[in-house]
Amino acid sequence: MTQIDINKKEKDVLADLIGAASQNPVFLKEEGENVAVLMSPEEFALYAGHRNKRVKSLLKRMEDLGEEAQANGLTEEILTDILDDSN
Repeated sequence: MTQIDINKKEKDVLADLIGAASQNPVFLKEEGENVAVLMSPEEFALYAGHRNKRVKSLLKRMEDLGEEAQANGLTEEILTDILDDSN
């Protein structure tokens, strides 16, 4: 965890950011580019849960494809030959 010492003016700005982020995610920009997002713990939990579901779904799909390929006769040796030929 990073800890930063801030002065009174910065505390006021931070309080405003935290208040806004408790309602909706706040995008922080630097030179016009989004560099960070400040969000409530609840919003983050939703995001993290959604992301974890997507990763699990992708891993399950990869496993299913591997099983299907194996059932259709794909072996490590054949796969290695295919990958070697593509270079």
